[in-house]
Amino acid sequence: MMKLNNLDSNVRYAVQLFTGFVVIGAILLFIFSDIEFSILVNKYSNPFLDPFFNGITQLGLGALLAVLAVVLLFIRYYYAILCAGILLVSGIVTFVFKKILFADAMRPLFFLSGKQLRFPIGMEEHFKHSFPSGHTMTIFAIAFILFWIYKNSRVATINFTLAVFVGISRIYLFQHFLIDVYFGAILGIAESIFVVWLFENKFRLHQIKILRKSILSNKRIPQWDFNKGKMAPQ
Repeated sequence: MMKLNNLDSNVRYAVQLFTGFVVIGAILLFIFSDIEFSILVNKYSNPFLDPFFNGITQLGLGALLAVLAVVLLFIRYYYAILCAGILLVSGIVTFVFKKILFADAMRPLFFLSGKQLRFPIGMEEHFKHSFPSGHTMTIFAIAFILFWIYKNSRVATINFTLAVFVGISRIYLFQHFLIDVYFGAILGIAESIFVVWLFENKFRLHQIKILRKSILSNKRIPQWDFNKGKMAPQ
């Protein structure tokens, strides 16, 4: 197995970032029960935070992966195919976990609706199919694919921060427990790594010349170079 020190510095940083998330999440799961952590988060619930979490949770919609795939067609066909592959695998994983393996996993409202808690404005009332968090899977998958395209530590930091906030929003809005979010994040990253490995190591799609072009044919679409702080052609 390749040692962490042998990886590109940006990739190493992203690995360390996510490893930290996994460790901290595991500690929180060990300390708190699902309901205890949900109640703890609810103590910080207030009308000022409701619009923020109602808004940022939308970044976890599965449709966003489809939109991203379309946008990536204007940058490079391969990126769009990669995103579409992740969307397909994510849909299969979500169906298997939510509808088959953990079909009886109930959401927080099933257990907490009768308690004296503050329920955020705009919160949707869902009671079934709690594990794992689909929104969290989606946003972590998006965070990975964008990092894989740019391979930049700033992109990793921004994407990871947004992904964590989306995960927190699912707990804040009583849509999921911590364990749902935790494993949703791990699954989102895992399925993305699997698709990249499959497409690049087995199918070698990234080496196909036509897939290195964009929907605008021979026009070279510039992308922002995060390292140099300027646009760079692809």
